[in-house]
Amino acid sequence: MSNNPINLSWNIAGVEIGLRLTTRLADRDHFDSEYGWLSKPFASLRGDSTARKAAGNLLLNVEFAPPWATRGNVEVDERFFRAAAKGKAVAFECSDFVGTLHNRSGSVYEADFKLRDTAFPALQTVIRICLSHVLADQGELLLHAAGVVRDGKLFVFSGASGTGKTTIATELRAGGTAFCVDRVVIGVRQDGRIISQATPFSDTDGILEPHPPHEVSGIFFIEQGDHDALARCNSHHAAKLLLRDGMPPSRNSDRDTRLLGVIETICHSRLCYNLVFRRRPDFWALIDSATNEPVGS
Repeated sequence: MSNNPINLSWNIAGVEIGLRLTTRLADRDHFDSEYGWLSKPFASLRGDSTARKAAGNLLLNVEFAPPWATRGNVEVDERFFRAAAKGKAVAFECSDFVGTLHNRSGSVYEADFKLRDTAFPALQTVIRICLSHVLADQGELLLHAAGVVRDGKLFVFSGASGTGKTTIATELRAGGTAFCVDRVVIGVRQDGRIISQATPFSDTDGILEPHPPHEVSGIFFIEQGDHDALARCNSHHAAKLLLRDGMPPSRNSDRDTRLLGVIETICHSRLCYNLVFRRRPDFWALIDSATNEPVGS
């Protein structure tokens, strides 16, 4: 069956991304149904382009290939994932894809990946992984989180899959607007302000509205429970969670040092909280009370 190249380009958090996807002709409809949301133009989500330089340029070459299930004669565990630094490149391998991200020069990157032809959802993972490394070189985290803008303030909700991030952004935003539903970019400006940028990842329902970069008013590490409770998160615990949900698998000492500095600043900002919530919007009263307090209190 003939190949049907798919070419897309868009801007996410200031990074100009080009995707060249080689797939079978029969897969085009599958791609459109799985990633139609990604095919929309996202220039409106780049924010104020005059406020900062583009974080970089990333070209992704992706090919869907027949499944592979063994390494030697051993079946690959579905949880298997490995990243290894090779000079200015990072090589990735897991049960769904293999590939390498190259830093060609400065802020210019190119990646070559091969995905199992039954692993369409892995394409989003590949894009996120590559973007996280490009942003990390600029000192920014791509955090597994949702965001809500409410009364002019941005609140970021971070947690593992299934903890309720998307639920808060889509169902429990209490008059706010969804900033992002799955990944948010967080960085620290020279004046010490913590700034976030939206991404379109997983916006399958098309609910996101354009937002420029926004100062963060609170970062909440969430879990669902039978009551609502909010408490400041100590810096050690916050660092542990930010490392879990935002640190790309690079093993690059310069990049890691840069991001650890960002994480340290966030952890000492007194913006981090632990939030337990029921599946209704009553918890916003706790957030409003806490974030309206003077910073030093």
